[in-house]
Amino acid sequence: MNAPLQRPGVPAAMPGGINDPDGQAFLEIDLVRLFRTLRRRLNVILSVVIALTALATVAVFQLTPRYTASTQVMIDAQRKNVVNLDEVMSGLGVDSAAIDTEVEIIRSRAIARRVVEKLSLIDDPDFNPGLRPSSSSIFDVINPVRWVAGLFSSSGKAAKPADSKEAAIDTAIDIIVGGEDVNRRALTYVIDISYTSPSAAKAATIADAIADAYMVSQLEAKFDATKQANDWLSGRLDDLRRQLEASERAVELYKTQNNIVTTQSGTLTEQQLSELNAQLILARADRAEKHAKYDRARQITQSGGSIESVVDVMQSSVISDLRKQEAELARKQGDLSAKYGPRHPSILNLESARRDLEAQIQNEVRRIVASLGNEALVADTRVNALQKSLDDLQQRSGQSNQAAVRLNELEREAAANRTLYESFLGRFKETTQQQDLQSSDARVVARAAVPLAPSFPKKALFVEIAFAISILLGVGLAFLLEHLDNGVQTGPQLEGVLNLPHLVTVPRTPKEKGADGKPLKPQDYVIQKPLSGFSEALRGLRTALALSNVDKPPRVILFTSALPDEGKTTTAVSF
Repeated sequence: MNAPLQRPGVPAAMPGGINDPDGQAFLEIDLVRLFRTLRRRLNVILSVVIALTALATVAVFQLTPRYTASTQVMIDAQRKNVVNLDEVMSGLGVDSAAIDTEVEIIRSRAIARRVVEKLSLIDDPDFNPGLRPSSSSIFDVINPVRWVAGLFSSSGKAAKPADSKEAAIDTAIDIIVGGEDVNRRALTYVIDISYTSPSAAKAATIADAIADAYMVSQLEAKFDATKQANDWLSGRLDDLRRQLEASERAVELYKTQNNIVTTQSGTLTEQQLSELNAQLILARADRAEKHAKYDRARQITQSGGSIESVVDVMQSSVISDLRKQEAELARKQGDLSAKYGPRHPSILNLESARRDLEAQIQNEVRRIVASLGNEALVADTRVNALQKSLDDLQQRSGQSNQAAVRLNELEREAAANRTLYESFLGRFKETTQQQDLQSSDARVVARAAVPLAPSFPKKALFVEIAFAISILLGVGLAFLLEHLDNGVQTGPQLEGVLNLPHLVTVPRTPKEKGADGKPLKPQDYVIQKPLSGFSEALRGLRTALALSNVDKPPRVILFTSALPDEGKTTTAVSF
């Protein structure tokens, strides 16, 4: 069969060869090979697809369903201000960094611990593996993780009850943290708090508990800050009160030591100086007035003028009465002189009485002038006394002013301590009132509803994914087996290995029985089934050999094989 001529039906140029430099047939040949490989390994692909899909389906239906419940919390940007007081702990900011910080706080283990303690989750087998009943299934026995865990747990010392409880709490916290999902909704102030659990009711309860624990933690943080501020202010007030008492005591002691008496308008010395100055001014004015009167009276007396022009003389009631009496006597004298004449005894008596009245008036005038002189002397004495007192007081005031420098310093220190103490006292009262007015900066927008359908697993999706992956794995395994198979499967492969033309591929004969009930031999099958594929293959071989060399057809044909019992005799006889 090793004829040198080209076999009919075989292309004259192999892909990529000399006659096909551009490799135009490469894509077509590769697609054909790909299809033949997939068809030849179809049983492998189907086996992998069916097995993996079935295993995935069984695994999905064996998974414990998990339910997810969500609670929505909003950071309240509108702060309530019941009273116009500055808070000890200011409210939250509304920028992205502040809200992201609150998200991390909700995710923290501290919030999870609050949930564990509030719901007593260490008594729940779902959160405390130590309370779960022991299982002796075959999966638990062969599980290596359980072996390792048991090895480490038995190697240590027995845990104390307190350590055991704390370990149970830590385990429950780990489960809470692992099951929660906290995310900010886009760029809003709303935060979604989700929790996934095998129990739908527990998922909703724990999601709400996380939100409540977060708001309680906010309130406690504000309350603790206010309480710490109150404690600090209370201690500081005690110190300031002692400082204020000491400074005020120092002021009073210094006043006593330096004989300094203060009033609302200043020190007593300053007030006395002011009063003495005022009295001295008035006394000097009074002295000047009295000297002026006395000097005027003296001038009139010395010049022989009428002293009665002096104001004090004019205002004297005694002189006024005497003048009235003198006028009455003058009137009587005038009446009598008209009747009796100037030498009448009655008239002489009246003249004598008038002279007596004039003497009395002159005496009274002299007395008034003397009184004016005495008043001027008294005014001089009073001015001199006030001046002396003022000089003495000014001397003492100079000493007081030197002492007042230190006094002012002590009073300023006392005033500063008083102002600081009153400021702290007012702030202490404000913060004390704020303890009952604390409010959370977040509020629950929507409570978690008990989910009706599990969020995990998505059975249909998982099966579809498993089916797609199994197809890829089956195809990959088919190509892998094809790559690892070093045998010859097709005619083109045989031509490529032996560099000889491939004439025909003879198929196996079906296992059929003849008329005698015995299996037909191939040479008998050719005769009884002349139109079978086996017969057609042999006729194709005969035609190929006949046309291999028309001028000199082959006379001898050799059937051979690499190993015995490969069908040389059967093929030769059938041919």
